[in-house]
Amino acid sequence: MPASRDIFQSLNDQDAATLDRVVARMEDRARDPRFVKMRGDYLDLVQLQSARTFLDLGCGTGLDARAAAKRPEFKGVATGVDLSTAMIAAGEKLAAEEGVAGRVLLRVADAAATGLPAGSMDVVVMHTLISHVIDPAAALREAVRLLGPRGRLLVFDADFASLAFSYPDAPVAAAMEASMLETFVANPRATRDLPALLPSCGLRVDAVQSHILADAGTTSFFVGMLENYGPLVAQMGLQPKTTAEAWLDHQRRAIAAGTFFGSLNYHAYLLRRAS
Repeated sequence: MPASRDIFQSLNDQDAATLDRVVARMEDRARDPRFVKMRGDYLDLVQLQSARTFLDLGCGTGLDARAAAKRPEFKGVATGVDLSTAMIAAGEKLAAEEGVAGRVLLRVADAAATGLPAGSMDVVVMHTLISHVIDPAAALREAVRLLGPRGRLLVFDADFASLAFSYPDAPVAAAMEASMLETFVANPRATRDLPALLPSCGLRVDAVQSHILADAGTTSFFVGMLENYGPLVAQMGLQPKTTAEAWLDHQRRAIAAGTFFGSLNYHAYLLRRAS
């Protein structure tokens, strides 16, 4: 049995339909106004006006690399690396469509062993990376290796252990939430555990931003999560098909009826070398 069922660890092995769902979910989430604000807030923290090099580590479709390239205060080149060839291809297409291809360089590489020169980055951003990798410390140490003397590391991720949806049967609700996470998260407590991990990686917390993303009544943000990952619960055998379908149907009906509730916490850590 694999160490994790998180599909983000095996994107190169997924079929085209699954990859399309993942890209759609990432891009839909990125367009949510609250997500746009969270990204804007943490990009403010990293002081792009004094950066010439920027790395989106574990970039997926290069959302943060593309966002940095669009910021008027950033005059440099934004690099992004990801293990998935499909994500890199999608990101290159999107960068071209958005008119930033000339300032965004995306490449296939391991977040824990990028092959990039040591000390070559002024800013490194990990956007929802540590929740998906088997060894978050390895990715953090690679980021430290890549940072220049005054470099800044920004780790943004969800506290996926806080994910909650309303459902009338509490034990089934808890089981479905846990099963949902198992389909697309390797480390649901990653942001809670991060401060304790930092000393061994030679890092310290400089600042933190926290957000609660909650929808009551109806939702646009959680629809993609429900529809893209909910069906995987039964497909992966994590819950009986009847249970998963009943739970997902309840969420759809709650959205239509204006009785939905969903909530998830996010944290952004600005990190620097400990010495």
